[in-house]
Amino acid sequence: MLPQISDKPPAVLQTAEPPSDTWIINSDGDAFSGLDGERLAMAQAIYLLLSVERYQHGIYSRDYGAELRDLFGKPHDYAASEGKRRITEALLRDSRIRGVDNFSFAQDKNKLLIRFTADTIFGEINAEREVQL
Repeated sequence: MLPQISDKPPAVLQTAEPPSDTWIINSDGDAFSGLDGERLAMAQAIYLLLSVERYQHGIYSRDYGAELRDLFGKPHDYAASEGKRRITEALLRDSRIRGVDNFSFAQDKNKLLIRFTADTIFGEINAEREVQL
């Protein structure tokens, strides 16, 4: 028997975004407070992504994390400029983040505090990351 030929185009498979639902870690870091799939989950994802030094841990993909450790010992202006670029680059790998802006910097002895706003599909999220200089 010969196969049937159809005039209809083949069905197109569409991929869906993975769900954002995740367990929320309590601020003391020793327990979970339930599931969330929007703003809390996104804020936690930003915090965790920036807490992992890229390329340092085999458990994470080579695309996960931020390269901030080598800013140690660098001048404030250089660290601020590179910190901004590297944080933006790291966060924009997440398809839920549309942009990163409103950067501000505060230096305290050998620390640089970088504050910024991430524009996500769940709204704007204010975050910060401290870098040792």
